[in-house]
Amino acid sequence: MMEPDHAPSPKEIGEHYDSLSEFYRDSWGDALHHGYWIKSSDSTETAIRNLGTAVADLATISGGDRVLDIGSGYGATAIRLAVERGASVTGWTVSRDQFAVSTEAAARLPDTVEKPTFHCRDWLESEITTGSCDAVIAIECLSHIHRKDEFFQKVVDGLRPGGRLVIADWATPPHPSSWQRRWLLDPIAVEGRLASLAGIEELTLLANKAGLELLATREISSRVRKTWRVITARLVGKFLKDSRYRHFFLENLHDDRIFAVTIARLLFAYHTGALQYGLLGFEKPDSSPCSAANP
Repeated sequence: MMEPDHAPSPKEIGEHYDSLSEFYRDSWGDALHHGYWIKSSDSTETAIRNLGTAVADLATISGGDRVLDIGSGYGATAIRLAVERGASVTGWTVSRDQFAVSTEAAARLPDTVEKPTFHCRDWLESEITTGSCDAVIAIECLSHIHRKDEFFQKVVDGLRPGGRLVIADWATPPHPSSWQRRWLLDPIAVEGRLASLAGIEELTLLANKAGLELLATREISSRVRKTWRVITARLVGKFLKDSRYRHFFLENLHDDRIFAVTIARLLFAYHTGALQYGLLGFEKPDSSPCSAANP
């Protein structure tokens, strides 16, 4: 598992996203996750929806399901699940700006929809009723969590027997080279405020240890890496046309302006195999230790 010397706190992670919030939303939108190009002809908007759909399908989310969205961002996925699938969704983010945007968006939903609720705090420090949810989703959130064993145990505690966890996130290859670690993975972790980067097999082992059974594993790096080509092209265009971008990334006022360099690292990491992207689904069995202890 790749771990930076200093694991960022939830406060530092939230401040990172708050600092870049204007640029994230302006260049990519409110669905703060990779696109998933199932077809090469898919538009960027379709690709973004594809990833959310793939997560919801693997979690088998349907009407009335109680869903926890860990790392809910600007609330786009939670709102889609409420509107399109009739789910009852609760989201967590450590970003104040994301919390404000998602709360306002939920408030604008019609009364015929059960409006998602959002919390601005660390999910690991929140109280969750045992067996209270049907599904947990974590889209590009787990890499920000240092205590991954606690994450999986808390998921098991919160899921009902038969409930599902779906993770979509960055992952490391089984044996990254020393140059990949030094020039790509370590800087990406530090600059992106990632607490640790784990491999798909490592995440599976942690989930199994907590009492979850693996349903599916998909390594979809080749289908998501176009995300960073699109973002690069959009940022270059906006940098040339919008003085806000030039001020932010050229003036020595913001530590997070290094993220422009991180984007280049991400492009190279995906194309050299230094970075992978995994879609993982797990289920809490009826006979799990947790369900036996908490009938």
